[in-house]
Amino acid sequence: MAAQQQQQHFASNGAIVPTRIAKAAAAAGAAIKSTRTVYDFVVVGGGTAGSVIAARLAELQQWNILLVEAGDGPKDGQDVSWNVRAEPQMHACHGARDHRCEIPAGKGLGGNTLINNMLYVRGSGEDYDTWARQGNTEWSYRNLLPYFLKLENYRYNVSTDFTVRQQRGKGGPVPIFRLDDKSSLVQTFVAACNRFGLRTTDYNTETNQTVDYVQVTNRRGRRITATDAYIRPYKQLFTNLHIMTSARVTKVLINSRTKQAVGVKVLVKGQERKIRATKEVILSAGPIFTPQLLLLSGVGPKEQLDGLGIPVREDLPVGKNMNLRFVSFPIHLATNRTLPSAVSPKKLEAIAFLNTAPQTNPTEPSHEILFQYEPKDTREYFSLGLIHLKPASKGFLKLSTTNPSDNPLVYTNFLSDPNDIEDILRGIKECLKHLWIAVILIAAFGALSANGFFLLLKTLAHAGRYINEHYPDGPLTVPGGVEAISFIRTANATTEPGVPNIAIVFSTGSLVSDGGLGLRKGKRIKTAIYNKVYRPLENVHNDQWTASVVLLHPESRGHLKLRSVNPYSALKIYPGYFNTERDIPFALKVTTKIRFFHITQ
Repeated sequence: MAAQQQQQHFASNGAIVPTRIAKAAAAAGAAIKSTRTVYDFVVVGGGTAGSVIAARLAELQQWNILLVEAGDGPKDGQDVSWNVRAEPQMHACHGARDHRCEIPAGKGLGGNTLINNMLYVRGSGEDYDTWARQGNTEWSYRNLLPYFLKLENYRYNVSTDFTVRQQRGKGGPVPIFRLDDKSSLVQTFVAACNRFGLRTTDYNTETNQTVDYVQVTNRRGRRITATDAYIRPYKQLFTNLHIMTSARVTKVLINSRTKQAVGVKVLVKGQERKIRATKEVILSAGPIFTPQLLLLSGVGPKEQLDGLGIPVREDLPVGKNMNLRFVSFPIHLATNRTLPSAVSPKKLEAIAFLNTAPQTNPTEPSHEILFQYEPKDTREYFSLGLIHLKPASKGFLKLSTTNPSDNPLVYTNFLSDPNDIEDILRGIKECLKHLWIAVILIAAFGALSANGFFLLLKTLAHAGRYINEHYPDGPLTVPGGVEAISFIRTANATTEPGVPNIAIVFSTGSLVSDGGLGLRKGKRIKTAIYNKVYRPLENVHNDQWTASVVLLHPESRGHLKLRSVNPYSALKIYPGYFNTERDIPFALKVTTKIRFFHITQ
């Protein structure tokens, strides 16, 4: 894609800032030098919502608007993430360092649209209708549809159904297109979903349970941020819109008598300024920094504010009831296809929405499945990601200090509600039941006819009977592939008569079935040795076995000593393997004999 041919910079969390984005953001508006201290509206946060709100307000020329963004334009090579990490999790994030998951938070004009996957998903219409039933009738899906149409510039095909066209916008500021460059694997995935009852329809319409190729906010291969869409094209027209970047709002000024927000304190280049708003202060700093700013301004739980010495303006549960979703990729597989050396990059290609509990709510999806295509070298991989759309677990955040520059403490509490664990497991089972086997086998053998499908089921039944017969206690009955151990005594053994001096551990399977991860990471095998000895086995598709030689009574001796006086410091271990030469002939002799095992009957 064109954007990937630009010069790129990596942020600390791996987010990429192409040069083009930096230049576009800079063109949208650099830090202002105006001495104005009064505006009609002050919008705090130049992310997705802030860019839209500021642009819409600026359409009325009689109003003066200030958009304040703590991040920068951004500039080339600048970090575009706030690097927010959740506090250590008890039930989730165990694969992350210190059990702390990263929480995406874009830093700079455009906010999360600087770092997200560019997917455009309206969300389930049932969600909006639920809000309407709870009392906010203006937020029903039907009432919001005109606003969706207004923002979209959707590029649909000539063959797009007329009903779908009526529900999609054409001519709005946000360019949206449906994935054109599809891998054969994603087409297989969509076909598999179709076989199991999910129709291929536009997921950004009222249809809630569907599968379709992804839609992205992208123009000619280039990322389009909220700032690109709403502010940059109209910068010359919006003479009443001022944009202040690298400016941190430290406090919302609140009238103690009316409890009305009347302005903000802003920290710019070490100087604190007060800016008044004659009409409104609009907070659009996102789900992390908006509650942080309210807490710093004295709006929040009294107990927490008192503990930090912050005067309480209003005792409210700010920071509570945090409901974040996370995505996991429990299924990651390789196909038996080979690819040319030049292939497309890793990318999300399709989304499926399904309902694993129709008895609870038959019209609303419970899970979202993401199909990610991952070509690597000459192999083809794909992953299925799972998002639980209705988590019951609730988190919270609180201030870490009274310093506005310190990120708040975020406790996501993922999976703290047992119902969420059951729901996610049900979603994974649904992936496996309806998608996984079909995707693998259709990808391997091509499209299946009806007869072929029944033959496939018959084959799977035979496989199931074989497993039940030979491994009645389950697929993990055999411990890690080790199936036999032989104890022998060599002719030149120095042990007591009848006492073996060698053990041979026989394992089935390949040592490189995991791509050498166990050898290189677990056994610390050097890359050069792995490439010479083991890597050739990766291309061997016949049965493989491994025999490991263990010296039971080595003469070599090692030693250990303290690393420090700290009892938590690991010892220094010097095992002294083969420092006695007499051990070497024993190991070599047995190893040489093992080479002839494979020619026996």
